[in-house]
Amino acid sequence: MILTPFWHMEYNASYTGAGLLFYETESLYPLLIQPDADSLLRKEVKENQYLKINSESSRQRVSQEIRKRIQFADEGFWSYYHSGNEKEKRLLLFYLVMKTYKMVYDFHFNVTVPRILSLEMEIDPYKYRMRLEEIASVEKNVAGWSEETWEKLITRYVYMLETAGLSAENRLIKPDVPAEFYCFFVGKKEYWVLDSFFLKQYEKEAIIRDCNDN
Repeated sequence: MILTPFWHMEYNASYTGAGLLFYETESLYPLLIQPDADSLLRKEVKENQYLKINSESSRQRVSQEIRKRIQFADEGFWSYYHSGNEKEKRLLLFYLVMKTYKMVYDFHFNVTVPRILSLEMEIDPYKYRMRLEEIASVEKNVAGWSEETWEKLITRYVYMLETAGLSAENRLIKPDVPAEFYCFFVGKKEYWVLDSFFLKQYEKEAIIRDCNDN
């Protein structure tokens, strides 16, 4: 079942226990393309055939988070993922992360993207702290999280920006991928993804035009 992202979901902090999970996803790819991927991932926690992680609790955490993310991967996602290079694969995983975790999407579009538009390229953790305080003023569950959890929400998100190729040396950067990469999202009319990867308006218009012409 493919889920509709973000809007109906509650904020949760589960992504603090995992990152982008690029290497883990690569290891589990043979399972992810199967129709019964969810049950196979549950079995992998016990069997450890693909992950090769010694700790069962760590395998459980990885399996749990990847099982959440694959619910947002449509029918063509994994074949497109498999055809990409590492840079493209990392961006595709960040795309799934944004669709899976409302907090990541919120941080990205209420803090990170506006800073890009304002040409403020340096990552400032305090800006994410301010956004958390805004969310907590209306979301009781967020207000009830510990200070440690708040810190992890920010540091893990910032680290995912780096591992996805959206930052380097504490500065936001546009990903280094060809324009054709974005046709996957244009074909699905998910134009918000072009904003999430820091494309300028004229770049978005050209990409949408070119993708629709081909």
